[in-house]
Amino acid sequence: MRIPLRNLISILLPALLYLPDGNAAQVLEVRDGAVVTARISSKEPTRLLIRGGRVHKIWGAAGKAVLKPDTETGQVYLQPDEGYRTRPFSLFVKDEAGAVYTLVLRPADIPSETVTLVRPEKARAEARSKAVSWETSQPYERTLLELVRHMATGRVPEGYSRDRLHREVRLWREARLVLRERYFGGRLHGEIYVITNIDQKPLRMAEREFYRDGVLAVAIEKHELQPGEQTRIYLISEAGKP
Repeated sequence: MRIPLRNLISILLPALLYLPDGNAAQVLEVRDGAVVTARISSKEPTRLLIRGGRVHKIWGAAGKAVLKPDTETGQVYLQPDEGYRTRPFSLFVKDEAGAVYTLVLRPADIPSETVTLVRPEKARAEARSKAVSWETSQPYERTLLELVRHMATGRVPEGYSRDRLHREVRLWREARLVLRERYFGGRLHGEIYVITNIDQKPLRMAEREFYRDGVLAVAIEKHELQPGEQTRIYLISEAGKP
């Protein structure tokens, strides 16, 4: 089903300008031998865990941080020593499978943190599962509206990833079309284009002109552009479609 989302942006955007961003625990994708950086509390314990696994051993913390392992859960609580409350330090974490990760920890004056290490194959599977869950948690048409709303305000739905790019696409002689962002979900993908009128006459556009195979919905911020004007176009398509 193709759904024109005419006037969606003008209706939804004012109400979205004041949506707060929630603070979440730090989730870091790790690989054997890789180095990752995390922010930790300078004065309170930080919980360190491996999603779907256990912390087997930690090296390099002597004189830098106090470690309190939880043998039942496989997690570790750490707190910087006095001399390392204002400067970064590194340590090595080994999981139960034998992989070793290097963590660079940056203490800051913040409350207790939870740092979760996630291996890439598990991270991809979990992200897709979260994306599909978000996509199917509401009626189909509402999901398309919500995805466009997220894209219009620069927010990324749970489980989605976003690529920023600058790729010019051939369209019409009187317009310049540039692909600026792509959103990758479970069953849906989103694209944001910027179109500029490079002609000497007004440019009028309709959603139907941007449909292609696999496109489910189109939203245009401004349907008529004067010479030199530009606007954004939002496309939602089925995952896997070009």
